[in-house]
Amino acid sequence: MDEAVRNMIVMGGATRAEALRMASTTPAAALGLGHKLGRVAPGFHASLTLLDDDLQVLGVVVDGATFLKDID
Repeated sequence: MDEAVRNMIVMGGATRAEALRMASTTPAAALGLGHKLGRVAPGFHASLTLLDDDLQVLGVVVDGATFLKDID
């Protein structure tokens, strides 16, 4: 999904905010889960992907547990 976000910015002309919304809020809402996923906000599940400035995955948070990518 991180590659899809980068592609939407580079090839699709989306802003960073638009591309990230397309990968988070929009799918959660389409699946009927917009009330508990797709946003960082009180009452929402703590599940998200951690990205660096280049939109490369650094790790994930799944239900509050953090898993970081092994960086050499």
